[in-house]
Amino acid sequence: MLAESVRDLIVNDAAAIAGLATWEFTSGAPEPAVFTNRRTPGEGKRPSVEVEESGGDHWGTRGSPGMDAVVQVRVMGENDMSQEALRSAAMVVMDTVHRANIDDYTRPRGYEGIFVLAEPPSAIIDEDGFPGYLIALRVRVLKL
Repeated sequence: MLAESVRDLIVNDAAAIAGLATWEFTSGAPEPAVFTNRRTPGEGKRPSVEVEESGGDHWGTRGSPGMDAVVQVRVMGENDMSQEALRSAAMVVMDTVHRANIDDYTRPRGYEGIFVLAEPPSAIIDEDGFPGYLIALRVRVLKL
C-alpha cells in the first residue's frame, strides 16, 4: 500500500527518473524502472529503483491510530557504473522523498497525515553482486 505511494512520488519527479533505465510493465510501453515489492528482474537494465515495505510500529490512540511504516528504497546500478554516478542518483531519489507529503493522488484511502522521512543513502551490494544504495524511509501515517 505505502510502497506504491512512495513509488508514485519517485516516478512523478522528473529529476528522480532522469537517469533510470526503462522497463515494460503491463502497459507495454517503456516506463521508468521503479519496481514495487520486488527486485529488479535478472534481465532488467539498471540503474533501477526498488521500493519495498518492511513493517513498522504503531502509535496513537484508538480514536486516532497511527503508525510509523518502514519502507526501503534501493537504487541499484550496473557493475560498470561509477560509484559517483550511482550515489548521485541515490541522493536525487532521497531528496525527492525526504519530507514529502503523500497527497490525495497517491494516498491510500482512509489515511491522512502521511509524511516521509528519509535516512541518507548507504552503500549495499545485492545477492547478484550489483552495487546500490539503500535509503531507509519512515512513513508516518495517521488514520482518520
